[in-house]
Amino acid sequence: MASFQDAITNAVKTQAARKDVSNGDIAGALGISRQMLWRYLNHEAAWNSDQFPPLAKVLGLESEWALFDLAKQEAVIAQEQAA
Repeated sequence: MASFQDAITNAVKTQAARKDVSNGDIAGALGISRQMLWRYLNHEAAWNSDQFPPLAKVLGLESEWALFDLAKQEAVIAQEQAA
């Protein structure tokens, strides 16, 4: 099964694509550079809990709990595809 970090990353990528949210928008919401966001999206840096509320907001989700639900769904999909 995918790690929590992998699941969050996949959820961010999926929801950003669905809502047409740019990496620049995400980086701006988090107060980080696009280069740092790239590190998160390529599993070179770990997300931290302070980032979840602004991530959820910029991605058009109700709360970080909705982000976690989406991450769980993405983890299940990844597991099914790996099987």
